[in-house]
Amino acid sequence: MRRGSWDEIELVDQPDALLMMHPGWTNDRETLALGIRETGWYPTTRQAFEAAEDAALKWGWIGVTEDSTMVICDSGGFAIGTGEQVSDTVQVTLARIG
Repeated sequence: MRRGSWDEIELVDQPDALLMMHPGWTNDRETLALGIRETGWYPTTRQAFEAAEDAALKWGWIGVTEDSTMVICDSGGFAIGTGEQVSDTVQVTLARIG
């Protein structure tokens, strides 16, 4: 079964949120639901699929700060909010669940 490339991530400014990341742009909620299910946040597959249907998808960039934390940034490699220069900038789809 195709599971996609969704991974759970933690952002320094949203430590208690369930966030999933997919490289590049996608709106594939089916593989998102499977990724959510694998995180263990939801006890049933049905709840994971409902969470995927309600998830807020956002396309953007993430990068890593000097102290090795992951943050949302712009395409130029500057952290949103702080303006700090980040490295390892990649284009992603972020899904905020719940």
